[in-house]
Amino acid sequence: MTSEMLLLNRLDGDINWFKEHQTELEEKYDNQFIAIEDEELISTDKNLDILITKLKKMGKDPAGVLIKFVSTTIIIL
Repeated sequence: MTSEMLLLNRLDGDINWFKEHQTELEEKYDNQFIAIEDEELISTDKNLDILITKLKKMGKDPAGVLIKFVSTTIIIL
């Protein structure tokens, strides 16, 4: 399996993990960005740029980490 396929499979698992835990994550990290890798929350911050910096300091490539903004507020565009 190619590295791209491995990444997509891992991200798919991370998305499913997020969906399963979405309510509790929204309650705990309302209006924050969260980073998930290998079905585990690895970092959070209210500022996306700071979260990306944190990930890089951890030796993570932000492009390979699921980053989501969680909020209990419904935003209508």
